[in-house]
Amino acid sequence: MTVDGAAQFASEHRAALQPTAATFDLSESEPVLDRWWGIAHLRLNPPTAEERGLVRRLNAGEDVGWSSPQERLGAHGRGMAGYALGWSDLALDHYLALPADTQQLVDSRIAQLLQTPDGPGSSDDPLLDRWTTTASPRRLLLVYVFRVGKPGLAMQRLIQI
Repeated sequence: MTVDGAAQFASEHRAALQPTAATFDLSESEPVLDRWWGIAHLRLNPPTAEERGLVRRLNAGEDVGWSSPQERLGAHGRGMAGYALGWSDLALDHYLALPADTQQLVDSRIAQLLQTPDGPGSSDDPLLDRWTTTASPRRLLLVYVFRVGKPGLAMQRLIQI
């Protein structure tokens, strides 16, 4: 995290906490924390060679990740019918290691992302060209890439806390 980034976080967090003085409701600050959690993770854990390759393929309009996530997941006795997205091996391994109830939360969040990948609860890190969002209120960070006008969303990492 840069000095400027830290100052920007502090400013945004202070602004989000101002209503808390009167209401004791911290919900205003949660979207700020979620956004900066994603940025901090991405800055401390830059994209891997596999993830950079996935982005190159996505930018070129190629299929991303496994040609069929259903096929890859089906090999483990799971399917995700109707999903049209790519997965890095790392993200799939993380997904398959999650308990079934957490996988359902991820599936639900991904379904929302496939409709509006830059919608509410999602934030981008323009420096690293990655997007993040959370599933299972702030217990799981999803890292992904998408391009407007291209048919793919590439899930790159799932980080559980």
